[in-house]
Amino acid sequence: MCSQGTERNPFPDFIDFVRGEPTSDDVMQRACVKDAAKVIIHAGTDYESISIALAVKELNPRAPIVVRANDPGKEVDIERVDRSRVVCVKAVDVAMMVREIHNPGITQVLEKLLSSEGQDLRSIQVPHGDHTFRFGTLAHHFREQHGAILIGMRPAGKAVNSGSILNPPFHAMVEAGMFLDYISRDPVKIEWTGTHLRS
Repeated sequence: MCSQGTERNPFPDFIDFVRGEPTSDDVMQRACVKDAAKVIIHAGTDYESISIALAVKELNPRAPIVVRANDPGKEVDIERVDRSRVVCVKAVDVAMMVREIHNPGITQVLEKLLSSEGQDLRSIQVPHGDHTFRFGTLAHHFREQHGAILIGMRPAGKAVNSGSILNPPFHAMVEAGMFLDYISRDPVKIEWTGTHLRS
């Protein structure tokens, strides 16, 4: 971690800390930026972020660079530093920045999934009654018959407060009243009484 405003290492048991101007040669050298496998930039302004990204680019030609953008309008300018390596994350979400640095491109996938265009996250409730299905059988049906991807299930009850189980095992049992979460361009309609869905 490199910072000019932070006086001491906030996480001494987990990270090394270099205090000073992040773009200075001295700080870059002490932080071993040239040998870094990945770089995360979270500066006070987007102009600072661009300066730091340019300095990193000069010293390290390989490491992926994830930058937190303060102003969404500056994303293009930031990524222009190196379109093949620099990715902007809009929200101040540390977990998202970590995901992006370990899985380059995942931010765009999530943003597209949560946008109003194209695919969308949806849910459907299994009708009440004597219904029992295997999650894997339903997942296959969703994909083959509806072009949808089944990603999780939730217990019967209130949809808002029920805990979600993502990517359950193939043999997980889906019972009447439970909620199924899926990704699809359009809502799916399931014929629940079909014998092809029975476990």
